[in-house]
Amino acid sequence: MGPYRPSNAEKRLKKFRHCLRNKKYKNAKIVADFPNEPRFHPDQDIHFSLKSQEYIKNWADVLIFAFFKDADNQGVANELTFTCLKVLEKVHFSVVFSEKSVILSSLTKGPIKVHRMKSDVFEDDKELCQKAQGYLTEFIYQLYWQIE
Repeated sequence: MGPYRPSNAEKRLKKFRHCLRNKKYKNAKIVADFPNEPRFHPDQDIHFSLKSQEYIKNWADVLIFAFFKDADNQGVANELTFTCLKVLEKVHFSVVFSEKSVILSSLTKGPIKVHRMKSDVFEDDKELCQKAQGYLTEFIYQLYWQIE
């Protein structure tokens, strides 16, 4: 999950998803990949907020939050907050990435620290994908042994 605005941020987010899929993480998805029908609400803003929450809560096994420089990261921060408040069982299967020059607010860093979430910094899109692959491998291992 990451920012969709400006359009360059959305392109980077889709490139990140594509990179993960190329690494055989076939279920790597962003909220925009899911259908908008049926609508969660007639109001578009409420619809997208509820849609995001629905797929965080009921679809994803692992959550990746990516904060990009020169992007509107408010949506990502809201999704992170929602996860920390309403979906605690997924916090330990989540990782927060922030691009090197991004300064996260205390309201974003606070939940990361309180819940001892994994977090990391990346310098470019290639490094983001490489680091995400490492965390995903770790989470898959943990999920496997949790099921056993």
